[in-house]
Amino acid sequence: MKFSIKLLAALAGIVCTAAAVDENPAVASADSAVVKLTSDKFSAFLKENDLVLAEFFAPWCGHCKHLGPEFSSAADRLLDKNIRLAQIDCTVEKDLCQNHGIKGYPTLKVFKGPDAEPVDYSGQRTADSIYSYMLKQSLPPVSVIADAADLTDSIEEAVEPIVLQIQPKGAKASEANTSFYELAGTLREQFTFIVTSSDEYIKKYAGDSSEPVFAIFRADSSEPSIFKGEVSDLTHLTEFIEIETKPLFGEIDGSSFQVYMGAKLPLAYYFWTDKAGRDAVESIILPLAKKYRGVINFVGLEAAKFGPHAKNLNMQESYPLFAIHDIESNKKYGISQEKELNNKDITKFVESFVAGEAEPIVKSEDVPEEQAEAVYHLVGKEHQAITLDESKDVLVKYYAPWCGHCKRLAPTYEELAAVYKDAGEDRVVIAKLDHTLNDVPVEISGYPTLVLYPANDKTNPITFEGARSIEGLSEFIKDKGSFGIDALKLQAENTAAGNATEEAVKEADGHDEL
Repeated sequence: MKFSIKLLAALAGIVCTAAAVDENPAVASADSAVVKLTSDKFSAFLKENDLVLAEFFAPWCGHCKHLGPEFSSAADRLLDKNIRLAQIDCTVEKDLCQNHGIKGYPTLKVFKGPDAEPVDYSGQRTADSIYSYMLKQSLPPVSVIADAADLTDSIEEAVEPIVLQIQPKGAKASEANTSFYELAGTLREQFTFIVTSSDEYIKKYAGDSSEPVFAIFRADSSEPSIFKGEVSDLTHLTEFIEIETKPLFGEIDGSSFQVYMGAKLPLAYYFWTDKAGRDAVESIILPLAKKYRGVINFVGLEAAKFGPHAKNLNMQESYPLFAIHDIESNKKYGISQEKELNNKDITKFVESFVAGEAEPIVKSEDVPEEQAEAVYHLVGKEHQAITLDESKDVLVKYYAPWCGHCKRLAPTYEELAAVYKDAGEDRVVIAKLDHTLNDVPVEISGYPTLVLYPANDKTNPITFEGARSIEGLSEFIKDKGSFGIDALKLQAENTAAGNATEEAVKEADGHDEL
């Protein structure tokens, strides 16, 4: 699936901007626990400290300035855990940054000694998340806590979800343990994994079960979610964790955006303009979130920060608004903005979406009144009707106007289309679609993308990956299309016919002169 570069920059925090301030928040203050490292001190520092989170940054970087206070706060909290946080100014330590492959700011890397290969930090860029993430790095993938009071304290203090295995005493659960430890090794950066055999927790959550019980504790819920599936199937337990660790009505921002997108569930957005408005809609959304748990994820989004994302959902930048993005199909649905949003309409809209009755909002150019060129000007509104026409082989070029490769391909593509048109061959359609202006139910990962929809097999479109020449494209359509039409042969016939006509005209002109 292709997502807007502007969207990823706004939500995931990729592009840095410069701003001059008297006290630069990107640079940790002298009284912070953050250590300023230089090339000559870097290796020695890693030898002296077993676990280090290093921030490679530039003082002018806007996102570094946003991260700075969070990074310093986490450093202060982690100091007594013997976990050190450090900064490297890449505008000064250019060689050190280059040696570590730094290509953007800020880049965070976790070091476990001078000889181990560093790994990229993959958590959220908040003090709480940095603290939790680095604390987990210092611990084994699974913590064993026997005392009920200690376990309760850990659950109450946790910032991120806790995945707990309650192990009845004497239970034969090697298979379940194996699954649990496998998951912990994979997901330790996202969640905390704990095993307990506490009598209090066994009595409360496992009862008389002789098998281990799995529970998820979240900060926004007073009661845990209990797994009731088959433990031997790692897939079921993984799905349970991926679903139940998300809040019922979470807040989405740059640090959590990819987590929700990776879940692949439809994502329902409520764009809010003030805290009171967000609080008011919770009474509507929370019951829906509980009812459709594992079917739809519900999130709030602060319009003041991320309002332009509305355009990516085919909605106007008018708030509050409610929209759903079906991530798998890349279709967008939204409550009409012709009148002010009534929170009571949200329930009806969500239920119509789940029932498959809601109509997607299709971003599309208007259908051209006429097709003046050999290349068919395709738009979103008629994409399915044209590409799924079973009487034609349809080749579509999905492009962006700013794409250099698309511009270079254009003359060749137009020449190819002209060959079929001049020969009167209407069983092959050569089309183009501006992907920046039109929604299509096709995964486009780059421009240009050329896809052939064969007449006899519309369910299996074929992506072109050969040389972008008239010879390469002609061969592709002949071999992969349903009719075996050879554009090069047509071109030769067109040329021969044209030459014959020209000779006939010359001969006729000669007779006239006599």
